[in-house]
Amino acid sequence: NMGVLQAPSSASWAVYGEQNKASKNWSERHFDMQGGSKTSVPKPNDTVTAINKLFIRNAAPVWDDATRDLKVGTISASIKPGDRVLVLEVLDSNSPNDENAYYFIRLLRLPRG
Repeated sequence: NMGVLQAPSSASWAVYGEQNKASKNWSERHFDMQGGSKTSVPKPNDTVTAINKLFIRNAAPVWDDATRDLKVGTISASIKPGDRVLVLEVLDSNSPNDENAYYFIRLLRLPRG
């Protein structure tokens, strides 16, 4: 039930995944980190590879108190499995009362190959 932001932006954002805060195990992960642990959270300048098809959004997600959910940007493109992206920024969208942590990345698509 994620709403959609209407503010235009040239940024490219995608959901990285959802991780249990206590165990650090991913309940949902959409990228593999190159040269990193499967449980680690990416950092800026890390290269990650898409595991499945994802949508790229044009704005960072923002918490909406009225709907008690994240509002995400509109879809501007998609990523296919195997596509590599450079992580420019990591957004930790975590409610203190939620047992899971949600991570979004601002990304730069890298050439295939």
